[in-house]
Amino acid sequence: CNLPESIYIKRFVHIPVVCAGRMEDLDISYPALAGGAIDGIGLARQLLCDSEWPKKVQAGMVEDIRPCIGCHVGCFGLFFGRGCSCALNPAAMNEKDYQIEKAERKKKIAIVGGGIGGMETARLCSLRGHEVTLFEKTGKLGGVFIAAAKQEFKKPDRKLIDWYIKQVHDLGVDVRMNTEVTAEMLKELEADEIIIATGAKPRILNIPGADGDICVEPIDLLLGKKKAGNRVVVVGGGLTGCEIAYELSMHGVQVSVVEMMDKILQTKNLAPPNSIMIRESFARYGVNVYTSAKLTEITPNGVRFEQGGEDKVIAADTVVLAVGYESGA
Repeated sequence: CNLPESIYIKRFVHIPVVCAGRMEDLDISYPALAGGAIDGIGLARQLLCDSEWPKKVQAGMVEDIRPCIGCHVGCFGLFFGRGCSCALNPAAMNEKDYQIEKAERKKKIAIVGGGIGGMETARLCSLRGHEVTLFEKTGKLGGVFIAAAKQEFKKPDRKLIDWYIKQVHDLGVDVRMNTEVTAEMLKELEADEIIIATGAKPRILNIPGADGDICVEPIDLLLGKKKAGNRVVVVGGGLTGCEIAYELSMHGVQVSVVEMMDKILQTKNLAPPNSIMIRESFARYGVNVYTSAKLTEITPNGVRFEQGGEDKVIAADTVVLAVGYESGA
């Protein structure tokens, strides 16, 4: 994001110009450095996520670099008195305490679910020397994160899925795709430990019309299984709902967000830069936000809700039910 300015400044100074701001992307940084447009790059968040970035680049092991996804959950803890770390690499800044060592006894580990949680567990268990079998009932690894990474601005998230898949395969994990686990399978495997990593499922909204044709689950929308109309109401102002509203509005869709709490984006540990970016985008693209709004009915033509003692109606072609998730185990 700072590269154009850095290139411009270099024209007028006689000292080295170093550019920072997501410059870990080699498709951007390497041409700039090789062509002399800048003299160096600065990395911060990426080195928390993977401190061996420079070594892996030198060795041509770019696909083995764990990508920073810009979530700011761990690194921004520094500003809230929680210390500095990384959501994807909890050992960051605590490498000695969380050093991965070989287990005293090798075990057979069965992991049910090939999402991010299942793959991370498989990776760590393999690094500790265990024999790991990973079961995934679908034909893809990644779980709900596949849908979460579909949006245009989630390129690093898609890289993270690819990174996990490569690590799991390189470590020799026995990955069994399109396999729905049964008790007989687990008994036959004779596993010492069974880890359930089946993820979450959408929460059911118990109001009239919530099962209507106008309603869409976020995952179905993100995966392209269902399409949004020109007028969309997103029920739920958490991170999922607001990110969907943000992307739809960028494509010219008329979007309204209905949230029962008095504020949107009350997601735990959500960093201010992420929240501010979404809020400013809502203002830019004209997203209507209704807070302290109690949804009462979904009709074939839109939604009805109560706000400040008034009964209100919003016309819509599509209603996205982004009301959260619960354990899928």
